[in-house]
Amino acid sequence: MDKSLSLIMPVHNAQQWLARDVERLLDVLPELTDHFELVIVDDGSTDHTEEVAKDLGYLYPQVKVLRHARCRGIASAVDTGSQQAVGEVVLIHDARKPVSEADLVGMWQMHQENAAIPVAAAPQVPSSPGLGIDQNLLERLMQWGSDVKKERPAHSPDLMPRPNFLRKIGNFALGE
Repeated sequence: MDKSLSLIMPVHNAQQWLARDVERLLDVLPELTDHFELVIVDDGSTDHTEEVAKDLGYLYPQVKVLRHARCRGIASAVDTGSQQAVGEVVLIHDARKPVSEADLVGMWQMHQENAAIPVAAAPQVPSSPGLGIDQNLLERLMQWGSDVKKERPAHSPDLMPRPNFLRKIGNFALGE
């Protein structure tokens, strides 16, 4: 089973490191699936991030570039990327607290293994907390979700409801 993958990468003022990080991700994504896209969402950068991202989009057909005219925050950037993502599986790569290549590969493998379980058989949920996810990884993901929630201003014009990141991560890990 080779599902398609969209990796959303919200960025702000990232001109110094964006090309390096995109190339690093493009080295690992083909190991996961043949059908992937990297969705860069420039959240109103004031440096040359937009130009760097556009150059990467021209250079690599797997890179899709979206832009907010003004900074609206990471939650809004993730929402924008999610609306444009075409992959069956969508992951978020927060460049400020990135998921390592090893963790990305591990999550994808876990998803693929659990997705291969026949529908009639319910997935085995381990008795230990974390649904079989490495505890250190789960703690980092929980912290990331907490940080994202804190960044969304109460007066956000976004009408889209906040996704439950931990539920989505659990569903992902179970192959759903």
